[in-house]
Amino acid sequence: MANNPSRRTVAAALLAGLCGLLSAAAAAQNWPARPITLLVGFPAGGTTDVVARVIGNELARRLGQPVVIENRAGAVGTIAVSALQAAAPDGHTLMMLVVPTVNFFHFYGKKFDYQKDVEPVAEIYDQYNVLVVNPAVAEFADVHTLPQLIAKAKANSTGINYASSGVGSLGHLTMERIAGATGIRWQHVSYKGAAPAMTDLLGGQIGVMYADSQTALPHIRSGKLRAIAVSSEGRQADLPQVPTMAEQGVSGVVAVPWGGLVAPARTPPAIVDRVSSEIRAILETPEVRDKLRQAGVVPAYKPAADFGRFMAAESAAWGKVIAERGIKPE
Repeated sequence: MANNPSRRTVAAALLAGLCGLLSAAAAAQNWPARPITLLVGFPAGGTTDVVARVIGNELARRLGQPVVIENRAGAVGTIAVSALQAAAPDGHTLMMLVVPTVNFFHFYGKKFDYQKDVEPVAEIYDQYNVLVVNPAVAEFADVHTLPQLIAKAKANSTGINYASSGVGSLGHLTMERIAGATGIRWQHVSYKGAAPAMTDLLGGQIGVMYADSQTALPHIRSGKLRAIAVSSEGRQADLPQVPTMAEQGVSGVVAVPWGGLVAPARTPPAIVDRVSSEIRAILETPEVRDKLRQAGVVPAYKPAADFGRFMAAESAAWGKVIAERGIKPE
């Protein structure tokens, strides 16, 4: 009886698949075989970088190999993404991914599709942002609440100006989400990063900004800035007197910055699972939790599959805002 070619093809495919699994298992067993590069898409000293260094130090101690932080700053983190795309999927290159980088997909989908180009490993932290005004700017001296700010915007025929760290940043998208929910007009003033935006806000060149808590909190406490609202689901321990947007009548605007660890697509599942379990253990350490809180973030672990679903949901929600508000890249 002649051999059936289709059976030979199926058998060959099964054998190749088995060999691939065995090879991946062997690679995972020997991992890590050399230092691990942890890519950060933002400059040294920022929140993402600080978190990466805390996590990297702990990973190095647990894995027995150095974890080298490599800052590839620029283009909302996508320069680092390019380096991740070019890296071998062997677990020796990881990246800290944050929500603005995921949203980049809606502007430049051909350059970066997070669903195809990265392997989710674990969410690490949540942060919160706060809507602030500069009370020294005459236009906002009497603004103490979100409804008062909305009324001010409605009374201004051209719309009041607000600052953000750049087009597509969470601050930009959240302000546009507020505009969509309330029917008001804003005039977006885009800066190249949070630092220059905050400088002009403090200097009175602009009066409103949706800022990250780490940057804004010292100036709120000093009285240079006035906190109007937080966009988290509940009030924040650092600013218990500041109500949420929902408490002030603007529902459906929950915007929580987050960051997590990803690997190149097709990284062996055994390696992904190992890193994810190590992250979970690290985030349960009181010393690490304290360090992250000092950096202005809250530990918020999600395993790989949950993190992947969370990223998809976040991308869909912010993609809707980008489409509805007609936001275009610079």
